[in-house]
Amino acid sequence: MESRLRRSTDSSSIEEIERGDIRVLPQGSVEIVPPPVLVNTAPWRFVLGFGSLALVDIGMHAAAGAAAARVGADLNKATTTTLVIQMGALAGATKAAMTAFREIVGLSSVNVVFRILLMLLTSSFGVCALLVTEVGNIVLGETPKQLIVAAVVAAVPLIFEMVRNIQPVQDQEGKTEYYRWVYAIFLIAADALGGYVFARMAANQDMPISNFHAACSAGAVFGTLTWISRAMTGIVAMIQVTRDDGRHSNVFGVYELVQPDPIVVTEEEYLAMQRGIMTVLMSFFGSWPKMMRRYLSCLTCCCGCCFACCGMKGELEEMRQEMEEMERENREDMQDVGFQLAEQMMPAIRSN
Repeated sequence: MESRLRRSTDSSSIEEIERGDIRVLPQGSVEIVPPPVLVNTAPWRFVLGFGSLALVDIGMHAAAGAAAARVGADLNKATTTTLVIQMGALAGATKAAMTAFREIVGLSSVNVVFRILLMLLTSSFGVCALLVTEVGNIVLGETPKQLIVAAVVAAVPLIFEMVRNIQPVQDQEGKTEYYRWVYAIFLIAADALGGYVFARMAANQDMPISNFHAACSAGAVFGTLTWISRAMTGIVAMIQVTRDDGRHSNVFGVYELVQPDPIVVTEEEYLAMQRGIMTVLMSFFGSWPKMMRRYLSCLTCCCGCCFACCGMKGELEEMRQEMEEMERENREDMQDVGFQLAEQMMPAIRSN
């Protein structure tokens, strides 16, 4: 997408610049041609496709939870009641529904604070604590604190369970390369470890709920079925057909590159836009060394305690001087980076 910036000879001359999608109109205005945008021309397919895959995922997670509860009960030599199966299915379906809801919210423009809170709630720590509380309140009437602590600790190996996207991210040309479901096979081992950690932590707090072998096996069963769910939805999401007119079609819609209408502004407005972007970028990159200085100050403080104990005050002073010199060099370099990025984003208009 190369275009030129030109101006006719009947007005003030302007040099031709090879970068950017901008050209100057004879009247002294600047026409900004935005880059092509990837547009879904069949949005109804997104609603249908995403909803169908989300329902399949929730159903598979419910089955995985029920199967894991059945295996755990059998290996603990306990009676597999209807309540046990229902609680397993409820936990699995709740987990899948939360990840789907998080993805839907991520596709929309929501408040940053709400987005951060949602990310914390739908992390493995929030989900594990929520599921244990949900099941504990239904079965026991009140969830013991020991089980919540065990769930939070077990959330560490279960982090990858919450790394889930039903719709793969497309590149600028509308193509999809989605192979995350292949790596999800490691969920089998991670979930087995999570079940073991949960049972171990509960036992350490004098509240044994399962033998370790049963908890590990139940986690492995859950991880196996959830991986199958990810494989099924991932393969369907990867199916893509390229039409003769260059459009790409998949279960989420039909995508094509659309050229937006040009935007006409005056030269003064364009120069103001350029200066604004340049100011923001230079300010951002100029403040980067300050953040590094704070980090290095904390590091120096920690190292200073160690060096002081070891009688290495000279080495500490030398390290401090090197950090100050590095900060001065980085401040100038990072400001130059901000200026160069601003020039690339908003090509400069240079008069003769």
